[in-house]
Parts: sequence; structure tokens; C-alpha cells
Amino acid sequence: MLSEYKVAAYICGHEHSYGRQSVDGVYQVVAGSSGAPLYYFNPKYGDNPEQKLPRTGNDL
Repeated sequence: MLSEYKVAAYICGHEHSYGRQSVDGVYQVVAGSSGAPLYYFNPKYGDNPEQKLPRTGNDL
């Protein structure tokens, strides 16, 4: 599918967190609970500069 849609990069991560939300009545759950202690996901803590990619126009 990535090739079909000409995706230039697929970026994913790993964390030990738990979070849930409902969007339009559909629950979305993130559960990374194998081993390390959990911490709760909160978007306001998402400003880690190592996790940001420079982007200009259509380029990464």
C-alpha cells in the first residue's frame, strides 16, 4: 500500500502509554503495556524536539 500511494516515508514510534478517546462515537485505544510502567498520553507533552521533522513544501 505504501508503494501504491507513493509514500516517501513511514515513521512510527514506541512508547509505554495508555490512552483512550472517542471520536464520532468510535473508541480509539492505545495500550503499550508490556513490561515498563505506563504513563498516560497527553498531547500537551508532545513537544519533544527530537520527535519533530523539518518540513518545507512537499519535502521532509
